Amino acid sequence: MFGFLNRFFRPRPLQIPAELTAQRLPLGPNCERVARWFLETQHSMTCLEQNAKTHLSKTGGRVSGEIDLIMVLNDERQTIVFVEVRSRAKNWDEFGTPLSAISAAKRQDVCHAARLWLRENEIPESRPVRFDVVGVIWPENEEPQILYCADAFQWIEPNWRRGNIRIR
Repeated sequence: MFGFLNRFFRPRPLQIPAELTAQRLPLGPNCERVARWFLETQHSMTCLEQNAKTHLSKTGGRVSGEIDLIMVLNDERQTIVFVEVRSRAKNWDEFGTPLSAISAAKRQDVCHAARLWLRENEIPESRPVRFDVVGVIWPENEEPQILYCADAFQWIEPNWRRGNIRIR
C-alpha cells in the first residue's frame, strides 16, 4: 500500500554523533533531538524553539497546540520552518513511512499552532514560512535513519467558524 512512498522516501543512513544515539528511549523526544541535529548540520538551519506550545491568548491561558521544531532557514529571506517530527521503531515497511502518518487533521493542527506562534511572537505576515516533515526510523539495536520532506504541505485554513484565526 505504501510502496510508492517508500520508493521515493528511502531512509538515509548518516554518521550521527554518539551522544545523540546513546539513549533510544523515550523514542519521541530522542527522535526530535536527532531531527534537530539533522536540520542544523545537513540543512544549515538554526533552531528557534523546540516543543513550542502555543496559547489561545497572548497572556497565556489554555495550551492550543505544539510544534515539534521551529527552525529558521539561513537564507536571504530567513524563512521560518515549522517541523513535524514522526518516528517509527519497527515495521515501517509494513505500516508505511513516518511521513505517511501525517493526516489532514494533523496538518491542520500544525498550521493552527503555527498561526498562533507567529501571532504570539509578532512575526510580520510578509515573513516566508514553510512546513517540513522529518521522519526518524529507529529500530532497536540499530542506528536511526532519517527521512526528510521539505515543504511537505501548505497552509490549511481552519474549518471551524468560531475563533477562526487568520494570518492574511
